[in-house]
Amino acid sequence: MRTLCGLAATSAVPGHEAAAFARHGRIEPPEPVPEVSMRLDDGRLVSLPALLRGRTTALHFMFTGCASTCPIQAATFARVQQALASRPSPRAQLLSVSVDALGDDPASLARWRRRLDAGPAWRAAVPVASDASALLRWAGGDRPWSGDTHATEVLLLDDRARLAFRTTDLPDAAELAALLAGLDRRATGR
Repeated sequence: MRTLCGLAATSAVPGHEAAAFARHGRIEPPEPVPEVSMRLDDGRLVSLPALLRGRTTALHFMFTGCASTCPIQAATFARVQQALASRPSPRAQLLSVSVDALGDDPASLARWRRRLDAGPAWRAAVPVASDASALLRWAGGDRPWSGDTHATEVLLLDDRARLAFRTTDLPDAAELAALLAGLDRRATGR
């Protein structure tokens, strides 16, 4: 199994930085998300930027039939959801994005959310099949994806629909909640 972390690279050429999505930590300058269409767990079709604008978002990739790392990531998001409930931030949201554009649909995403007791600030979506490759190329830094690829890092997006921070693999829930809250505080100026 490969992860996006394993695909990350840094430039060996002095004065040249690797692409923003090939680093972990703060992304400077923030990288805009691609204009892709997403089908939400409630059936609505929205663009990814529209889903993200005005909210600070923790996004991870998964698919509902995964029995490998996706359940671990879902459990982490469940703990982040609990941590955020103790210090409410109306602008913070969690977004689970399926990498299985042909297998996952709104019904499977809705069942997955119910099993996890996902609240209204934790959405699930799948890109429309024609946009899935563009989204995965953006997230993975133009690296090829295959059926066994599991991305175990979390992308933190600012309220302007830009990638602002990339975690390392399988981040701790408390750290993730703190990062999301910090991004939200920066966005609101608090």
